Amino acid sequence: MRNDATLIGHPVILYAIHHWQQLLRWEKYSVDKSVHSENELNEWMDYEISGKYIKSARKNLEEIGKALIEGARRQAIPKEHVLSLKIKDLKLENKNTYLYVAWDRLNLEYINQTHELAERIKDIENYLHELPSGDKFRYLEDCPVELQKYGYIDSVIDILTVIDFLKDCWKQVCLL
Repeated sequence: MRNDATLIGHPVILYAIHHWQQLLRWEKYSVDKSVHSENELNEWMDYEISGKYIKSARKNLEEIGKALIEGARRQAIPKEHVLSLKIKDLKLENKNTYLYVAWDRLNLEYINQTHELAERIKDIENYLHELPSGDKFRYLEDCPVELQKYGYIDSVIDILTVIDFLKDCWKQVCLL
């Protein structure tokens, strides 16, 4: 079970868990024999509930719990793989996203060196708003030729988030 948490569903393991739960459930019931009828006591006498069995049941259930947690941790996806999956989910490797276009627009050929940072970021933001996306142009051919370079924008991350990211990056660079 430490390597595969789904083994908890095996009939033998389920029976053992049920048995140990019953022992713990009836632990308090069996303590005071004067309160119970003879029939009730005889029914549970077969279990021979004593301190040793109760401790063993409690320990076994605790170990199963630890094994479940450890098994789940062992099967956890490595953080590198999670990052890779997140990049694919956000389509960050695609060239038809706002983030890619904004990053591309940071090239010197598109930047006016005389502009302040705020103006440069505003230029990029304006450019991103002009790009063809499903809600602006029905057909890619309907938009200006210079904007067809990236195709239709299919971005999970919106323009505002990209612009905020650029501003945060610039602040970090200024702090260095």
